[in-house]
Amino acid sequence: VPVYNGAHCLPRCLASLQRQTHPRVEIIVVDDGSTDGTPELVQAPVRLLSTGGRKGAGAARNVGARAATGDVLFFTDSDVVVPPDWIAKALRARAEKNVPCGGGGYAGPVKEIFIQQFAHEELVWRRRHHRGYVETLVSNNLWCERELFLAKGGFPEAYCAASSEDMEFSWAVSRDHKLWWDPDNGVFHDFADTVQGYLKQQVRFAKDAVPMLLGNRALVGGRKTHHGKQLYVEIAFTGLGIACFPLFLGVLAANFGFLAEISRKRGPKFAAKSLGMAFLRNFSILWGVAVGFKDFITQRKPICC
Repeated sequence: VPVYNGAHCLPRCLASLQRQTHPRVEIIVVDDGSTDGTPELVQAPVRLLSTGGRKGAGAARNVGARAATGDVLFFTDSDVVVPPDWIAKALRARAEKNVPCGGGGYAGPVKEIFIQQFAHEELVWRRRHHRGYVETLVSNNLWCERELFLAKGGFPEAYCAASSEDMEFSWAVSRDHKLWWDPDNGVFHDFADTVQGYLKQQVRFAKDAVPMLLGNRALVGGRKTHHGKQLYVEIAFTGLGIACFPLFLGVLAANFGFLAEISRKRGPKFAAKSLGMAFLRNFSILWGVAVGFKDFITQRKPICC
């Protein structure tokens, strides 16, 4: 569990990990330079390690992986709550499917507020076909045999915050090994709980994804990646809608299936608010891509802060 200033959420995460039905679990927390007293919250038998400063989530995960003694590594984040059978179900899939690496998505948000509900429902819709053998995984619900993980060099350490390092790592593994995605073994995620925080996060994700996608162009629109082709269509229509307002109808058309589904699940008022949020999210991603290209061209490196 990598953590940076996670005092508000880490205890909840650790409590869920300590309730695992699998009998033998080693829990390792790697602090990445927290200033809010996070390290003081970690008590035995949980192991506490440190990156020695702000090195990023990828570096923190690698520190933990090298120190782990188990044959299979499980990764999650401090703002996640895992179900009691999370590890047991993954290990069954490993044995039944004979795969060395796998994971899953989300079971729901931690808080039942609109922005977290939207973030969850949007991902569920976009990943509705992402199951079985896939090409990419997400790092807050990912497991990998330790020997393979170390042989692949672990997560890239160029990202200062949790971003595209999971996609880059799992894509590399999928080149010569099968990955398994179980949509029924999801975790609960404490998504950003303000609109501003959510949109800021989308900008960062998009910005960090630019150099990764330019280096792995086959990932763009990949059939078995967790981004999903739907997102590229929505972003394209958002950009066209900004350039020519009548084309904004394309945003509505691109989101029609999603809006119909959440209207059924959560009601028409929720769906109406979600259309506006989808547009803001797509615009934020466009902005992040633009910044990412600018930084890539000028070879500006990220600063951990």
